[in-house]
Amino acid sequence: MASKVARSKSTGRRRGQPGSAPTGLDAEGRSHGLVESVYETLLGEIMSLRIEPAGRINIDDVARDFGVSQTPIREALRRLEAEALVEKTPYVGYRASPLLNRQQFKELYDLRLLLEPFVAAEAAALMEEDEIEKLESLSLSMEVTATGTPRIAMSRFARYDEAFHATIAKGAGNRLIEGILARQHIHLHLFRLMLHGRVITEAVDEHAVLVEAIRSRSRDRAAEAMRRHLTRSRDRLEAIYDSDE
Repeated sequence: MASKVARSKSTGRRRGQPGSAPTGLDAEGRSHGLVESVYETLLGEIMSLRIEPAGRINIDDVARDFGVSQTPIREALRRLEAEALVEKTPYVGYRASPLLNRQQFKELYDLRLLLEPFVAAEAAALMEEDEIEKLESLSLSMEVTATGTPRIAMSRFARYDEAFHATIAKGAGNRLIEGILARQHIHLHLFRLMLHGRVITEAVDEHAVLVEAIRSRSRDRAAEAMRRHLTRSRDRLEAIYDSDE
């Protein structure tokens, strides 16, 4: 799959002329703001494949693009490393993580189909009303995001999707399962495979059905809505692997 994506400069788009610094930050918030700005930019470049899977990320180049020292760059990269989106090799540096291979993809969906329908059923029975309202808000946010430009929309949608499923997992009240799902960084990895807006549009519709099923307080409806969503998501993405064969 990576061969189909033209390799681009690893630092992404320039944020300003060399030597300049992000503006609009007060003295206390500037350091945090720099890290956040670098993190969000690199995340967007990785998610949209502008930084190619397994492609090297040159800290000097990123620092030059932002007109800052290497410190906020390294902090942002550590965050991305914790999310398994970049890898650090001693004496070599950072690179973007490879895409999931077909076997990893299969195992991830096997895990999801075992756990998440149960999670949805439990959430239907246990979630507080304000948590369901949060789900609805996230669902609406994803619908709005789907109308943006594809590359920007993909990164934002992945974050909303992650929060959506995490909210359901938390609402189920099983901390062990919640932790297992969170540690997979499922949505960040999967959305690197999603290169067209149709995937987002279909997922938005499925999320709306899932919210309604949870609101109905029916364990069976919620479990089936989640199972259908995951199955369709798996089938959409599996076609990408088929196209490479």
